[in-house]
Amino acid sequence: MKHIFVPLDIRNELETRFVDSDVLEDFKNMEILPISELVKKDLFDFLSFFPKCNLGAISNIEHSFLISPFKVNIADLELLDNLSKRFERTFGTDIVIHVTMSEHTAVLLNREFWLSFVNNFNFVISDVWEPKFLHINEKLSMSNVFDNIKYASDKIPPFYVSFIKPNADPRMNKWLNTNEVPKSSFYNFDYFIFDTFYQSGITSDGSYFQTGDIKDVDKYISAVMPAKKVKDLVCLNRSYKYHRPRIINDLYERDLLSKSYFSLAEISVDEEEYTVVKDLGVPILANGEPKDNIDPHGRMLHDSVANIDWVKNAKLFVSTESLMFDTISSIPNYTDYNIKFISEKVHKPLAWGMPFVVFGCYGSLAHMKNIGFKTYEPFIDESYDTITNAEDRYNACVSSISEFLNKPYPREELNKISEHNLKLFYSNDLYNNCFVERTEIENKPFESYMCFQCGMTSNSYLAFDSDKLEEYTKNHSELMNDLKIMDEERGIAWFPSVINMGEKGIIYPDGTLTDWYWYYAKVVEIPKEDREKYDGHEKRLDVENAKKFGQFEFMEACKSMGIIKDNG
Repeated sequence: MKHIFVPLDIRNELETRFVDSDVLEDFKNMEILPISELVKKDLFDFLSFFPKCNLGAISNIEHSFLISPFKVNIADLELLDNLSKRFERTFGTDIVIHVTMSEHTAVLLNREFWLSFVNNFNFVISDVWEPKFLHINEKLSMSNVFDNIKYASDKIPPFYVSFIKPNADPRMNKWLNTNEVPKSSFYNFDYFIFDTFYQSGITSDGSYFQTGDIKDVDKYISAVMPAKKVKDLVCLNRSYKYHRPRIINDLYERDLLSKSYFSLAEISVDEEEYTVVKDLGVPILANGEPKDNIDPHGRMLHDSVANIDWVKNAKLFVSTESLMFDTISSIPNYTDYNIKFISEKVHKPLAWGMPFVVFGCYGSLAHMKNIGFKTYEPFIDESYDTITNAEDRYNACVSSISEFLNKPYPREELNKISEHNLKLFYSNDLYNNCFVERTEIENKPFESYMCFQCGMTSNSYLAFDSDKLEEYTKNHSELMNDLKIMDEERGIAWFPSVINMGEKGIIYPDGTLTDWYWYYAKVVEIPKEDREKYDGHEKRLDVENAKKFGQFEFMEACKSMGIIKDNG
């Protein structure tokens, strides 16, 4: 089965009956986005510029994905047979067509669109630049799109809609189900790995980061790792966020900026009381930052230009994420949803080979570790990543920075971790964590799936509306069912794994939807005098002392059990 993703283009058909004229007028008047940019907001339009791109490697789902190099006009959707035949001539009839669009396009489409076409295609709505669903006002809101999908699903046979965003919170599928957006699935896409790779990676032709011919990872490692660390921090801040001037101020007051590279391009008038503003002004560019980063109007450009000396000289990268305090969002007529956003601010130190502390969302480090990257515990106190309260997490980050800089710099140990991250970042192995086993049961094809990134598992028996799935759901705990993911592509349900390895013990999830963890319980020997309490058994599962792991640390639990080796 081939899955073909075709970007939808409505720019030349804005007066069509499928576009809400009132919403369009509001869209134009508010100058939300140039009409020419509507398609560019679609992830699959972006990926169409990379002809060798295999979405399966990115999404952790092993399928044959093809992204159409051409867009389909909305008027062409009425010629359904023609659209299908275009692909059938090349790929045969065993195909599934997914019409893709940006959130900005979706809010312009009216209810008639969904009633007319949803029975013929699957749909994908994406915005991988923003972790929140689009909501500008009552008209320009994804809430209306959800309402249209719900209305259409009541009138015609079920259809599938997937939502793709850079929101790594695992509860997003639960949020869609809670709000009864039918036949929908949510997929996290770490777009900013791509953004960092192409904008500021050491191998990027468009980046000023490299000097001379240092584009090879091994050459780069040889150039930066032995360098003497004569500076403390790199802390880059472009657009205004509430916590960024506060971070600069607090670091300054602790005398942690005197030997650092830092920038602060924007600040709110209300925050001029900060000491750093009074004493230093607003440092738009970090020391050594090329002036190319400022446009003719004095505004900071997307920070693609870097300085290799930052990496050579500085001990620590301070990532000031876009979101830290505002990680709960709302959308009209729907319940609040959680945000976990990891942008280029976290990926830069991975791509540059630097130790780092992240002022960002709860669980940011855990998410990166599940992808395969390593962080710097115990050399950096990373307990802040497990703190749910934003204010407490902020203070813990400041403490971690101060503590790290006041200790001897363990160069060799840190370099090993940095080298691992560099080689993974520029390798083809990123996201290659989903394993598929194919066999036959009773002369019928059977597939089982295991994702070591997220800890989810499934198999052919767990097909939608199957007796096996119904039985599986009845026999599982509330938490297991809450965390269930409906895979519309395969037509199967995924559940959190329970790994029982006999003498090695068990890995299992436990807790509530909003506060759950992975646990690894070992098998321990029961003292002879206590065996009567355990029906004469010689060994038992030591649940009371089970080792606790974060939601994104399934692989770490497997390593602790010994079923996955850490090759460094």
